[in-house]
Amino acid sequence: GSVGSGKSNYLAAMSWELRRLLGKRFAVLFTDGDKEANAILNRYEEALFLPDDPDKPVVLEKTRTQGDPYHSVRIGGQEMQLPKPFLFSLHPTGIHPRVNQKNRAGTIVCLYDNAGEHFSVGQDTPLSPVTRHLSRAGVLFFLFDPTQDTRFRQKCKPVSQDPQVVQPLHTVRQETILTEAAIRVRKYAGLSAYQKYHVPLLVLVGKSDIWAPLLEGEDIVNDPFWQDPAGKIKLCAVDMDRVERVSAKVRDLLLEVTPEIVAVAEDFCNEVLYIPVSALGHSPESQPDKPGLAICPRDVRPRWVTVPFLYAFARWSSGLIAGIRPSTVAGRTGK
Repeated sequence: GSVGSGKSNYLAAMSWELRRLLGKRFAVLFTDGDKEANAILNRYEEALFLPDDPDKPVVLEKTRTQGDPYHSVRIGGQEMQLPKPFLFSLHPTGIHPRVNQKNRAGTIVCLYDNAGEHFSVGQDTPLSPVTRHLSRAGVLFFLFDPTQDTRFRQKCKPVSQDPQVVQPLHTVRQETILTEAAIRVRKYAGLSAYQKYHVPLLVLVGKSDIWAPLLEGEDIVNDPFWQDPAGKIKLCAVDMDRVERVSAKVRDLLLEVTPEIVAVAEDFCNEVLYIPVSALGHSPESQPDKPGLAICPRDVRPRWVTVPFLYAFARWSSGLIAGIRPSTVAGRTGK
């Protein structure tokens, strides 16, 4: 995603909500796999969700392009700067049907948070290969920020007074960032310039609390989790039908307002999904004595931030997170 699109806010909200929801709703434990590796992300979580003063406005520090978020390693006699991953342990617990198979069912999840500057031309070099991990990823997330697009801001003005909509902001050509990422992944994966990548791409359309009214008839506040109405199955499952229906509508909206994003995404990967997310769920506010926008932790209400992660596991992994198509279940039961 671009500089200032909210990648760090999103990662912090996603990891916090996964810790909170997975054990309660899916009987899966999501915890730090390496406390030291996750120190920065833990600090972000604490600032947003465990502050000393929930009424004191906060702003997460910008992801740096050097220093603490990177390892300095020597490979083949060359000193290189590599980004540090965030590592999480994911394994069944409680009433999960695979609780007795933790060794086989459990996994380590590896997440990266790249600075937006890393996707500028010339920023990935032999001595600083900061985005080469993309070609090893099982799933790619691209965070699109509607408030960085003039056309989207105009579309939102009738339905929102968010300062990111009504105040003049810088505009970013976000399709160029996705295009640069696609060029690099194809290069590192040994693909031609015209081959599609086999890994799924999830386009996360951020700040959905601002533009939700544009998606008429869809609930993108409450999580798309399914529970057995008969109570026989205690665990939740991801409602795959609902996620894919919303994806189709978000795609239609992007085609109307920013069609180049859809064109680049679908030229890049065979499988593309469009998911609305909001890391904060509330408009930030100007600070009288500081530049920029901040938010009071008391107001933070994430929306759909776990959905990309859970959908990916339900769709392209197996055994830990269940996915279900309620229409199919209803058809089998005659309901």
